[in-house]
Parts: sequence; structure tokens; C-alpha cells
Amino acid sequence: DAPPKHENAYASRMKLMGSIQTQKLDIAIMNREGYDLCSQKGYLADLPSLLADDPALSEQLTPLLTENEVVLSDNSIDVMLKVAEEEVRVTQSVPNALSLSSLPLFQQAGFDSEIYLGILVNSQRTETALDYIRYLLSAGSAQT
Repeated sequence: DAPPKHENAYASRMKLMGSIQTQKLDIAIMNREGYDLCSQKGYLADLPSLLADDPALSEQLTPLLTENEVVLSDNSIDVMLKVAEEEVRVTQSVPNALSLSSLPLFQQAGFDSEIYLGILVNSQRTETALDYIRYLLSAGSAQT
């Protein structure tokens, strides 16, 4: 018997959190479920802020920018522990990923759903991550 999906999801989440905490992960390429999870947890950097020093790249990436909800605070643990009765959640919409599915490189890959790329908020190699994005853009345009 295959293990239930929730066990695989939990194990994947733990690996992801470990990689982020140890700063071994700079970029995440994700489906929508992964993007929602990483965004809500605040794992993804605000991309316009990272692109502020490179107006040409910023202009090139603006059509690909996508926003998602970031949870700034919540009391879900208090509700679970019955310390509070009503859940209160404060969120903000942040442009923290690129939608890659329109790029020729990703169109040709045959993904059946939208693909997103985010840079981890605690990356120590953001310039390398931006270089990787430049590579993805050039690889995609070279194949058209």
C-alpha cells in the first residue's frame, strides 16, 4: 500500500523547512500548492525589492510577477489550544513569485498546471538567483 498523501506532504514540508532554515535553498520552482504554502509562511522574497537595482531585469520580469497572500500574524495555535475562540488572521498581498508557464522553455516542458518561481527570503545568494532567472529567460527566448 502506498502511504497516504498527507504523510508525503508532511515529509516534504519538513524537508523544505529544513532547507530554508539552513539556507541551502535559494530558489523554489513550485506548483500552485507549493507557491501558496511558501507564500503564506513568508518564505518568499518581495521580488520588486530585489529587482530595484536592475531596472532592465525588473522591466523584463514585471509581466511575470504574481502576488500571493503572506500571513503576517494569526492565532491558529491559540484557537487549537482553546485559548481563543475565534481565529484572527492578518495577511498582506505581496509580489513574491514569477509565473513561468508563459515562457517558451516551460511551455515546451508539458506541465499541466501553472509553474512559479520564488527566491527564498533568507537566500545569501540573491545575485546568483537573479542570474538563474536571467538564464531561464534567455534559454526560453533562444528556443523561440
